[in-house]
Amino acid sequence: MPAHTLHATKTTPMRMHKTPLTLLAALALAAVTGCQQEAAAPPAAPPAAPPPAPAQQTPAPAPYNPASAAPGFDIAGFVGAFANTLPCADCGGIDTTLTFAADGSYQLDEVYQDDIHSSFSTKGRWEVKADGKTLRLTPDDKDEVERWFVVHSPTELHQLDRDGKPIQSPLDYSLRRK
Repeated sequence: MPAHTLHATKTTPMRMHKTPLTLLAALALAAVTGCQQEAAAPPAAPPAAPPPAPAQQTPAPAPYNPASAAPGFDIAGFVGAFANTLPCADCGGIDTTLTFAADGSYQLDEVYQDDIHSSFSTKGRWEVKADGKTLRLTPDDKDEVERWFVVHSPTELHQLDRDGKPIQSPLDYSLRRK
């Protein structure tokens, strides 16, 4: 065989060996890399637990009804403002306005007729006692005292003492509808 033929024969097999080897190495590398990526991937999470059943919804409480203890009490006909000047032990009187709301809240505004005209405003809840005539005012501020009134007529209330008893006095402790 001629030298150039031998040379061609030697190079051809080398080239052929390089190409399949390179291809084989690339395939092996791809296979290994692919396996490594699969191995590195976190395991699939277990199926999620079903969401918990919705909690039993407790029904919303009924709106506050100041007359709940006195069935038949006409809240709509009663709510509104009552006012008058109530007696005062050490001043000319206390200009008082008491406003009742249908939601069971009240506001009591008092202006003392003294030298500095002191004024106070109290808010809270009111309720009608079982007799359908006695009102108890419970202030939001626990430092304040409860107040008591009796419904004398649709247009007039009388203030009661701290125990809910009538005040024995010739003075006028009435509030009249405004």
